[in-house]
Amino acid sequence: MYARTDHESRSSSPVHPSRAIDRPALVGRDEALGELVRRLVTPGYGGAAVTGGPGTGKSRLLTEAATAAEELGYRLIRVQCTPSSKRISLQAVASAFRTAGLPTPEDVDDAVAVLAAAGHRNRVRILLCVDDAHLADTATAELLLRVVRDRACGVLMAVSDTPLASPEIHALWTNEWIPRTVLPRLSQEEVEQVCLGFLPGLVGVGVAERYAVLCDGDLLLLQELLADAIETGALRTVDDVWSDAEASFASDRLVPLVASKLRQLDTDHQTALEAVGVAEVLPLSVARDIAPAEIWETLEGRRLVEVVPAPEEMGLTLQDNVVRRFLLSRLPVLRRRRLLTTLVTAFEANGAWSRANTIHRALWNRELGTPLTAGELEVAAAEAWWAQDWRTAAQLALSARDMDRSGASETLLTRVQQFQGSCAQPGAARGPVPLGRVPEPGTPSTGAGSHRVPDDRERLHQNASAPRPHGGGAEAKVLAAVGLGQRFLDADQPRLAWQTVKPHVLVPDPSLRLGVATVAVPSLLRIGRVHDCLALAPHWEHAIDELRSHGVPEYDPFSVRTQLAYARGLAGDPEKAIDELSADLRRAASQNNSQLSGAAAVHLARLLFTQGQVRRAYRLFAAVNEKDVTESTYRLAVSGAVVCAVHLDDARAVERATSRLAALRLGPLRPVETDIASAVIEAHEGRKTNAVQILQVAADELLEAGALGQLSEVVHLLTRFDRAKLADGYRADAITSLQGGLPRASVQLAQATAARNPEGVSQCAQFFESAGAPLYAAEAWAIAFRLHRQAGQPRLATAAARRCETAREGYDGANPPLLHLMGETELLSGREREIALLAAQRHTSQEIADRLVISVRTVDNHLYRIYRKLGVSSRQQLRLALASV
Repeated sequence: MYARTDHESRSSSPVHPSRAIDRPALVGRDEALGELVRRLVTPGYGGAAVTGGPGTGKSRLLTEAATAAEELGYRLIRVQCTPSSKRISLQAVASAFRTAGLPTPEDVDDAVAVLAAAGHRNRVRILLCVDDAHLADTATAELLLRVVRDRACGVLMAVSDTPLASPEIHALWTNEWIPRTVLPRLSQEEVEQVCLGFLPGLVGVGVAERYAVLCDGDLLLLQELLADAIETGALRTVDDVWSDAEASFASDRLVPLVASKLRQLDTDHQTALEAVGVAEVLPLSVARDIAPAEIWETLEGRRLVEVVPAPEEMGLTLQDNVVRRFLLSRLPVLRRRRLLTTLVTAFEANGAWSRANTIHRALWNRELGTPLTAGELEVAAAEAWWAQDWRTAAQLALSARDMDRSGASETLLTRVQQFQGSCAQPGAARGPVPLGRVPEPGTPSTGAGSHRVPDDRERLHQNASAPRPHGGGAEAKVLAAVGLGQRFLDADQPRLAWQTVKPHVLVPDPSLRLGVATVAVPSLLRIGRVHDCLALAPHWEHAIDELRSHGVPEYDPFSVRTQLAYARGLAGDPEKAIDELSADLRRAASQNNSQLSGAAAVHLARLLFTQGQVRRAYRLFAAVNEKDVTESTYRLAVSGAVVCAVHLDDARAVERATSRLAALRLGPLRPVETDIASAVIEAHEGRKTNAVQILQVAADELLEAGALGQLSEVVHLLTRFDRAKLADGYRADAITSLQGGLPRASVQLAQATAARNPEGVSQCAQFFESAGAPLYAAEAWAIAFRLHRQAGQPRLATAAARRCETAREGYDGANPPLLHLMGETELLSGREREIALLAAQRHTSQEIADRLVISVRTVDNHLYRIYRKLGVSSRQQLRLALASV
C-alpha cells in the first residue's frame, strides 16, 4: 500500500476509477467482527445483528462476517433488501433463494419449510445473510423472526439506525432473540486509513486528511467522493503520488447521495440551507432575518443544520460538509448574487460582522462589486492568513495593493506571498520582512486607486505591535540579532545562532519576540536544549496569541508551534505531540494549505518513526512536495523517506527515496539529515565501512558546531551499526548538557554498550520502552542479550530476549541488523529443544530417554543446560519459559 504500484506514470494524468477504487482492508472493526463471529457459534443464539448510522461500514462488516461464517461451515443465503423490494412481499427472499438453487417460496410458512429442509437434507447450517434489513417488507421481517425463534436457521443482518425498520426487526434484539452490535462512526484517523486503502500507491500530504474531513465518517460518501474526484480530474497521480486539487462537487455521481438528504425541500427551506452553506456559520440573529424559526427547526429536525458556538453568539452550520460543497457548486450565478445581497443586508442590520465574518464581508462585497477600502481588504487578508487560508489572503492582499500602493499594502502583500507562494526559496517563511509602520487612519494615500474611497485601517493598526523600521534603538538591535542568527542557522552553526538571539528571547514586543523564536526554537533543538526550549514556549505562544488578536501577520508562527510540538515529543510526551501535529495537519489540509500540511507532516513523521509506525511515517515523508515547503523541511522529508524505506526493506520505496536524495540541491555544507540517509543506504547495500566514515565526518562537524542534539542522532546510529566504541568517542563533556529523554538515552546507550555494561544497556532499553520507542527498545534489549550471554548470565540473557520480542511487536518494519542478533543466536540446540518440549509435557527423564534412545544421564545433562540457559529451576517454570522463547 505504501510502495509504488502499476500507476507509475511520470506525468500528471487522471486514473480510471476502476483501477484506483477497490475494497480496502477492514479498518477499526476487528473487535466488532470478532464479536459477530463469536455470537454465531455461541449456543443459544440464532444469529447476530449489526446496527449503525449511514456510512459506518455495516455492509462491509456483514460481508467479512459472512465470509468467516462460510469458513466455519455455514451455507450462506444472501438477501439484499432495497426500497423497491420492500413494495413486494418476499421479493428479496425469493431472489436470494433462486440464486442459492432453492425453490421459490410462496409465503412465510413455505420459506421456513424450505430453509429447514435444505439444512436437514444437506446436513449443513443455513445462514440468512440480510443486508439493509431495515428495508425488509413485512413478510420478510416476519420470516426472520420466525426462523430465529424456531431455530430453523441462523440470521446475520445489517440494520441502519433509522425509524424505517419494522417492529419484527427491532423485536429480534429487544426480545433478546439475537444479540446486537452497534457500530460507532470511525475516528478521523481510521477514516484516513480507509481513504489510503482506496488509493493504491503514495498519497499526497493532506489528501487523505482532507477527504476524511469532507465525508465526516461516512464511508459510502468517502468512496463516492474519491470516485468523483478521479472522474473529474481533481484527484490524479503526479510523479507517482496522488495529488488533489479543489474538487468541483458538480458531478452527477454525488446527486443520489445528496438528493436523498435534500428530498422534498421547498424553495424557502432550500434558500435557508443555501444561506447557511454560503455563510459557513450563520449567527442566529441573522438567521432569524433570513427565514422564520419554523424553517430552521425543520432543517434541524432533518439533521441538515445544527447549532454551534460562535465568537459572539450561537450560530447555525450545515451538518454535512459535502452537502455544503454540493449546494455551492450548483448555485446559479444570479441566485448566488441575490443570496449574497440578502446576507450582507442581514449582517449589516444586526451588526454581526465579528472577526470570524471579516473575510466573508470582504469577499462578498468584492463579488457584488461594492466599493471597499484598502484597509478593509488588508484586515480581511490578515484574518485569512491567520485562518491558514493563504490563497484567499493573497487574493485580498493583492486587491488591497492594486487599490492603494502605499507602504502598508505592499508590506502586507509581501508578507502573505512569502508564505503563499515562495516557501521553496532559501530562508523563506522564516526570516523577517522589513516593515514600515502602518499609516494612521485618515492619512492621505498616493497609490493608484486611492481616490475612490477613504482609507480605513483602524482594525489592522489598532494595538498592533509590528516590527519597526530598521534604525536606532533596541528594536533595530533585536532585528539585527534575528537576521544574524538566521544566517548562523543557515550555515549550520546553531550554537552561534542561539548565542546571538539569547539576550532577546524575552523582549516585550510580541512581534520581535516571535522573530527571535523563529531562530531560537530550531537552534535549541539542534544543540539539544529541549527543556530550555519548552521552558520558553509559553512566552512565544503568548506572543503568537497576542499578534493573532491584533490580526497582524508576522514571521512564521505556524512553524514555531509545529517545532514546539515536536520538542514536546522529544521531551517525553510523544502521544500528545502526535495528536497536536495530527490536528495541525488536518486543519491545514481542510484549508487545502499544502505548505502547512507539509511542515506538520514532516515533524509528525519523525515522531511516528520513533514510535515504530514506520509505514505511516514513510507515507508522510515520501508524499511531501518540494514546491510546498522550505528547503530544510524538504531535506528532512527526503532523508526521512530513505530511512523509512530501508527499515521497511521495500526495494521500490528504497529506489524512489534514493533517487530523490540524489536529486537534492546541496551546497558545500552537507546537512546532517542527508548524511544520515546516505549512511543508512550505504549500510543497507552492504558498505558499512563507507556508512561509518560518513557518520564520522558528520559527527566531527556537529561536535565542532555545538549541534549536540543532532550529534546524539549520529551517535545512536553508530551504536545501531554495532560501532559503539567509535560512537562513545564522541561523548565529549559537552554532551552532558543534552536535554530530552531520547537524545540522552541515545548517548547513554553508546556509553553502556562500549563499556560492555548490560545493566546500563537494560536501563536504556527500559527508558525507550517507557518513551514509546519500540524499535530502539528492542535493539537495546538485543544488545543486553548479547552482553549477558557473553558474561555467562543465561537467565538474564533469556529475560532480555523476551523483552526484545515484546518490544519488537510495536514496530511495523523489517528487522535491522541489531535485531538479527536474536535470530543468529539460538537459545537452545535442536536436541535441547526436543528434550525441553518433552519435559514440559510432564514426561520423566526415563520416558524421554526411552523415546529418544539415549541414556537417562544424557537427558539429565541436557536438562541441566536447558535450565541454565532459560533461567528456570523446575519443569513448571520450563513450560512458561518455552511459551515465550
